[in-house]
Amino acid sequence: KTQVEEKVAAEQRKYMLMQQLKAIKQELGIEKDDKSSIIQTFREAIEGKKLSEEVEKVIETELSKLSSLEPASPEFNVCRSYLEWLTTIPWDTLTEDNTDIKKAADILDED
Repeated sequence: KTQVEEKVAAEQRKYMLMQQLKAIKQELGIEKDDKSSIIQTFREAIEGKKLSEEVEKVIETELSKLSSLEPASPEFNVCRSYLEWLTTIPWDTLTEDNTDIKKAADILDED
């Protein structure tokens, strides 16, 4: 064998062994899949929040999409960022509207 073939074979063997080790650790519960822990974090973030049916549907759709994507893909990070945004919005918090135009103008004119 040439030196290149030996190096490729060694790298392939190392990759296979690492994948087997990862699978064993996951099966034993020692290590969680990074994607699974990310999805679980998002589920915990929305737990107990009063979300509208539409918002819940969007979040579930995005979580399903995230679970089917590979973590190395660009879409994974886009979907993850969108879910971070969706889960940090205070959906169940309402504030009283302040429609005092004079006060708004005073605040804007302070500079």
